[in-house]
Amino acid sequence: MTFAITYTVKNEQRLVLESLIYYRHLGCSRFYVFLDHTTDDLPDLLSGYSDVLVRSSVAPAELIDHTVWFEQIQKEAEGWLDLRKKLNTYWASLHARDCGIEWIAAIDPDELIINDLHMDVIKPKSLASFLSKVPQDTGQLRMVNLDNVPVGLRASHPFSGSDLFLNRPKEPIETFWRYSRSIFRLLIRNPEQWAYYQAWYDQLFFRCLLGDAFPRLVRHPLTGKELPTGYFLSYTSGKSFVRTDLLHAIRPDVHYWFPLPGEELRTVRQGIVLHYDMIDADYFVHKFRQRPKHSDVSTVKSLYKRWVIARVAVDLPDEAAVAFFRQSIAIMNPIRQDYLLKKGVLRRIPAVKAFFESQSSS
Repeated sequence: MTFAITYTVKNEQRLVLESLIYYRHLGCSRFYVFLDHTTDDLPDLLSGYSDVLVRSSVAPAELIDHTVWFEQIQKEAEGWLDLRKKLNTYWASLHARDCGIEWIAAIDPDELIINDLHMDVIKPKSLASFLSKVPQDTGQLRMVNLDNVPVGLRASHPFSGSDLFLNRPKEPIETFWRYSRSIFRLLIRNPEQWAYYQAWYDQLFFRCLLGDAFPRLVRHPLTGKELPTGYFLSYTSGKSFVRTDLLHAIRPDVHYWFPLPGEELRTVRQGIVLHYDMIDADYFVHKFRQRPKHSDVSTVKSLYKRWVIARVAVDLPDEAAVAFFRQSIAIMNPIRQDYLLKKGVLRRIPAVKAFFESQSSS
């Protein structure tokens, strides 16, 4: 079974090169790396790899598509990264299909896919084997994401600095949280403020649920003011694999694919995405400072927790940003780590860390 991985990146050479090692081991046939205003050395570093197609982000004029999906994207793609990601994903999927590649996933370079949370070893070609067992009538695999929890200020390697991950709540609790916050959103009459109040709702919901096992209380490093972020510091919607022979009937969204009107897409939940969102203090600052001015980007501010975290990295000097990372992002105290492990808030997933440690020692 063949599969491809596609990335849209901006100055992410620290992560991309290590990710390629991982996915080659898992059996990846082709990588598509779209450079979106990249200024680092990644293009040169990737030039010698025959399994990597490197190019700039796709312009709408390069695609011929008469769907409403495309009509909506082409008008705003130049100023909206998420729309360019969709175009890149679709272009890569068409190319992969024409090359005979059967599956494709659009992920970020800080995301690593595993088949099973309980696996001890990352076996060669294990992801290709995993995909080969998916029933033929299943067109999409929705993979739940788990966020890595940094345990120090500096990580010598992006994917082996920590093997701790934030557990998802039990499914009934997460379902209740999602539905209740949707109802809460309907009660907010000012649409410009719903993201702020929803962030506070998430904060209060999980603090009441978890008590002293609430994992991280985020505070502004200068004022000490509590910042509402809830339980999750990043997205919660996961990512997906899709079959490329369905491109006549489906189109990509940011995290998943959807069927065109009148078409069907059978989706099942399988696989896990390990999200190394903020691996250390340096990457935290790098990640958010290279983005557009967040206060002017509605798509970032609508997810208030990301916007307020980004403001610390963008607005404050290095020392304050590092202090924020130490106090509010990383969980560095081993006693606290053990307590959260016992409470089921954190879990260890050692296989990926062991894989990269074995690579560095070989």
